[in-house]
Amino acid sequence: MTTRCQIILVRNNNEITSILCTNDGHPPYMMPLLNKYYNSVSKIQSLFALGDIIVLKPKLTPDPNYEHTALNPQDDVTIAYTRDAKRKGHEKNNHLDYAHLRDTMHKNDVEWGYIFIEKENAWFLIDQF
Repeated sequence: MTTRCQIILVRNNNEITSILCTNDGHPPYMMPLLNKYYNSVSKIQSLFALGDIIVLKPKLTPDPNYEHTALNPQDDVTIAYTRDAKRKGHEKNNHLDYAHLRDTMHKNDVEWGYIFIEKENAWFLIDQF
């Protein structure tokens, strides 16, 4: 299912970064996954190191003994544009402020935003604002 979403991290120093996820971005799928597997800044930063993703899964790192590509992914492993589809230009976004984030979300035509606020240590669901 191609429900696009933006995954966003807001640090205590108000630094805002995000990545695009182009598939399975609907809340009943994403919120449990984010809350269970991506519930700390360090885990989110590891996710963001992949850049934009095709689909989020519980694991970030594929088993090196088996092939993992966008067309032949391993079960439960996140599929990333750069690593798995060999596409360039999909690095994480650094935002100047919330207006810049909003513009990015509109440009990416996302339906949902998932924002982790470090000082709250929690995920929040937002629609386009």
